[in-house]
Amino acid sequence: MTFSSVIAGKYRSVLAVLVLTGLLLGGVYYYFVFYSGLNKVATVLPALAASVPANEFVHPDYRRLPIQIADYAASGRYTIVVFHQQRCPDCQRLDRELEVFQKYRKDVAVRKIDLGDHWSSEGTVRDFGRKIWWTPFVVIYGSDAKQLQADDAGKRNAWKLLNKWIAYEHGKNSQ
Repeated sequence: MTFSSVIAGKYRSVLAVLVLTGLLLGGVYYYFVFYSGLNKVATVLPALAASVPANEFVHPDYRRLPIQIADYAASGRYTIVVFHQQRCPDCQRLDRELEVFQKYRKDVAVRKIDLGDHWSSEGTVRDFGRKIWWTPFVVIYGSDAKQLQADDAGKRNAWKLLNKWIAYEHGKNSQ
């Protein structure tokens, strides 16, 4: 056995480990993208006319209770409904991030519902048909106006999905 055959054998084993590691990391990445729901929202859609104001406050009609949050979903567009408060620092940060995000994704409509300074989770069940645990509280609807994710039961799935979506679009468009 020559010295060069020993070196070549070591390189083959290192190459095999690198290939297997790459396949494993790719599988893990695919699993997390698929599991998080990012694959549902991070798709390129045809450019839509901006007929619906994108990032706007909506003023619910409190005479009709409970209010159907799905009524605020814009047909033919992804819609992000954000319940927030004016004094909430996370809400203000999310609002700035959504403004930048909408420069990249004009097919996404954002509806902001102000909960006011004195809200209770029991009151939101009465008014909106769901308990709102914290602000910002996010609900994401697909282009077919069906709910994709919501921040229910303390898991903040929609919040996590929205942050991944914003990071994905920012990373994709900053290159």
